[in-house]
Amino acid sequence: MLGVAAQHGYACLFWRLPVELYIEGSDYKERWQVAADASTMAINGFFGVEIITSILYTDRPWENQLNLFWYTLTDSFEVRGDPSCGTHIHFSPVGGFTLAQLKKLTAFVTIFQPAITALIPSGRRGTDWCHANAEVAEGLRAKYMAGRPVLLAWIEGFSDKSELWENISPNKTVAWNFRNAREGGCGTVEFRQPPGVVSNAATKRWVAIALALFAAGIEPWLAYPVAAPTVEDLKIVLEHSASRIGVSHLLSFDGESEQTIPINTLSAEEREYITLLKAQKPSIFAENLERRGGRGSSP
Repeated sequence: MLGVAAQHGYACLFWRLPVELYIEGSDYKERWQVAADASTMAINGFFGVEIITSILYTDRPWENQLNLFWYTLTDSFEVRGDPSCGTHIHFSPVGGFTLAQLKKLTAFVTIFQPAITALIPSGRRGTDWCHANAEVAEGLRAKYMAGRPVLLAWIEGFSDKSELWENISPNKTVAWNFRNAREGGCGTVEFRQPPGVVSNAATKRWVAIALALFAAGIEPWLAYPVAAPTVEDLKIVLEHSASRIGVSHLLSFDGESEQTIPINTLSAEEREYITLLKAQKPSIFAENLERRGGRGSSP
């Protein structure tokens, strides 16, 4: 979600940017979309918009599409992030998640969540619309506090995908939204913690982190540290995972946030209002995938 101001508005057509205004029934798998976003603040001549990618597959040149998009966007518009902006990354194995994979991913992101949150820029960590799941889901918090054996046994006991997401993602405004992975959903898990990005490099960096988290979370090789995982433990896991899936060249842990205005600069009333809008806001990405039955690993 971004704030944009036009510099020369015909450049999108001239450069054949693969973007269209949101049109019901459009071929979402092949096109990018731009939609107005009331949950992103529009101030000082900037308009709040959401930019939704097409389905991007990790075994195809997805980086080239990001290169073209950001080249054209920044040539045509001034782009700014603010505290109401975020980057949401949906991903799924081709063919969708199995229940076993969702259980493994749930365990991984719950056990590593404090370390994952530490990678998030400090100005984003206190955001009301992407709290750690265990801060929102009471059952998950109780099992986490009871210790790892209790937590893992509880997660393993879920009988189907619906039971899992009901206990892990009681609403979508959490760090990891499993609701779309339910039976009949679009099939993705959504990572909602990354900050708003205003550059190609930052986009790729957060996609690489998300893909490395996803790949590590569903693979059987992972052995958890005996103690609570540290940030250094997480970095080792992500570096191994990124190397295995071919995104090591994009992975870094020292990039500064481009969200220059921290969340605590918003008033309590502004935060409450934005939180309400984001909770009610439909996911164009998820709804399009549900209508078309498409699944894919997609930044």
